[in-house]
Amino acid sequence: MDNSIRYDSPNMGGVTLSAQVGMNDPRKTITASTFAIVYARDRIRAGLGYFRQSTASNYDPATQRYDPNRLKTGNLTTLTGAFNYDFGAFTLMTMAGQSRYDLYSLGERVSSTEWSIGASVPLGQWVLKPSVAGSNSKRLPKSDIGAGMEAIYNLSKRTSLYAAYSYSYYGELLHGQPVKSSYIFATGVRHFF
Repeated sequence: MDNSIRYDSPNMGGVTLSAQVGMNDPRKTITASTFAIVYARDRIRAGLGYFRQSTASNYDPATQRYDPNRLKTGNLTTLTGAFNYDFGAFTLMTMAGQSRYDLYSLGERVSSTEWSIGASVPLGQWVLKPSVAGSNSKRLPKSDIGAGMEAIYNLSKRTSLYAAYSYSYYGELLHGQPVKSSYIFATGVRHFF
């Protein structure tokens, strides 16, 4: 989060607590906060996190237009659990959560469930990272889903080359919008100082 302060506790038997607050608007008020507990020991890494963010919109669902004189505020809250396990040959990474938010285009508060599953597979100097993720809301007629693959080639302990490809399918169909999909390809160099 921009303009934020974060605290991470010392490791207490594999358990770490963290909190972060962000001041993202010109009034410098707290507009976002997150709290998490993480357990990491041996091959297991698991955590539970809570995120809350203030939102604002001048969209009027009655007229389906944006009215600069009618600013509405709301909140986005997310509760997420994650579990990773290192099998040696690869690491399995999973996540599940639920979000509640003010959807201004519908003029109501809705909820959605999110999930993801992925892996990190080291192969010599290479690391492959396949993943798939999705979200679903009972208020919306379709689900969102995406899949991706990243290939990393380690040149040294600090420098690596990477290439990534992802495909996403957007199925909200709000206001008669057609189903949309997107493709992203990225490549680059990472260096850790």
